[in-house]
Amino acid sequence: MRFLASDLDGTLVHENRIHEDDIKAISKLKQKGHKFIISTGRSYKGVEELINIYDIDYDYLLLCNGGLIIDGNNEIVLDEWVPSKIAQKIVNEFYDYGNILIYLDNSTNTILVDNHNVDKSEILDMFDYFSDKVDVATVMNMKDNYKIVSVFATDKNVEKAEKIKNKIKDKYGDYVEVYRNQYFVDIAPKGCSKGAGLLKILEIENKKEDSLFTVGDSFNDISMFNITENSYTFNHAEDKVKKHAKNKIDYVYEVVNKILE
Repeated sequence: MRFLASDLDGTLVHENRIHEDDIKAISKLKQKGHKFIISTGRSYKGVEELINIYDIDYDYLLLCNGGLIIDGNNEIVLDEWVPSKIAQKIVNEFYDYGNILIYLDNSTNTILVDNHNVDKSEILDMFDYFSDKVDVATVMNMKDNYKIVSVFATDKNVEKAEKIKNKIKDKYGDYVEVYRNQYFVDIAPKGCSKGAGLLKILEIENKKEDSLFTVGDSFNDISMFNITENSYTFNHAEDKVKKHAKNKIDYVYEVVNKILE
């Protein structure tokens, strides 16, 4: 038995769609008795629609960069949170940091901290993802802990996102994990990563790392590249990401083909 852990955005999902050949390959993988893991920075609400549209037969959902793991029976395997006070400090510090927006997910709602001064013209397709939009004062009065907090550059500026990631990591790294996923900066619960989550799944399944294949495209995928020789990223990925993966591909179905060989 083999396990394929695939990232979503920029890997399996492009412009909120999944390539037909990738869906067919995952279905074939499952038919052959192997297991499929969705490994993403998204929350459950962020993957639910995709799962339903494409009828994805998954064995585990590794969500929020490892902060939440759910098995194929919808049983919670791991459940960690970003503390409310840390989330509020990050929101307060970066709310007016140029062309950026912030969202928070409390597992019930994905909440956008709106800022009318920010140009949103390049991210209009994202707004259906948010279940609620609030002002910064409302967030400061909320007492919720969060599955994930994400700071993102609305002009899709990767350099700006990298700078924000470093600032958050330097100041709050004792309390949270910080990953850059393209122009998003994802803040996850301390000790949580995709790699750590996959090791937890392998422990449950009583399997070794050599049974695991991983594929992703960004920095939050590096932790899962580091735990197996069967790691894959894309020819178009950033060079700093590519150096951590053992193999380069163009489509996810290529990884499935390798497994089925």
